[in-house]
Amino acid sequence: MNGVKAFSTKDWKSGVSGFETVSMLLQGESAFGKEISDKLVKQYQQESKLVEDSQVLNYVRGISGRLEPLMGRKFDYEYYVIEDNSINAFALPGGKVFVNTGAILATNSEAELAGLLNHEISHAVLSHGFQRVAQGQSISSLGNVISISDMFVRLG
Repeated sequence: MNGVKAFSTKDWKSGVSGFETVSMLLQGESAFGKEISDKLVKQYQQESKLVEDSQVLNYVRGISGRLEPLMGRKFDYEYYVIEDNSINAFALPGGKVFVNTGAILATNSEAELAGLLNHEISHAVLSHGFQRVAQGQSISSLGNVISISDMFVRLG
């Protein structure tokens, strides 16, 4: 019974229980990504780390928007910029892409940023994160709760 209790308990980092994870997997890739993305966006907003500057967002979305038609898979792509000095970015299933300000500032050209964004979009297009969760690589047993947000950060 302890395994069921742990599986149904929410993980403090991701706010997602094992049951919720299974439910999202059954909904499909895009719904799964949206569910996690919504939770992360809310968390970043509460921490005042979500960049809302339209100039920065339009820059990232403009570059990404030129890449999307070349990727061969249509999603409802969304791009978020996180105020964080570390050089990092990650993609969630269904085309939800997060990039840190540190990663943007570390690029020396629009082409370098396009390469970074292309890399992250590729993870979504190739279903890397969704496959990883679906195959259970992050679940060692039903008694463990998945730290979804950490897993995708490591994947990026």
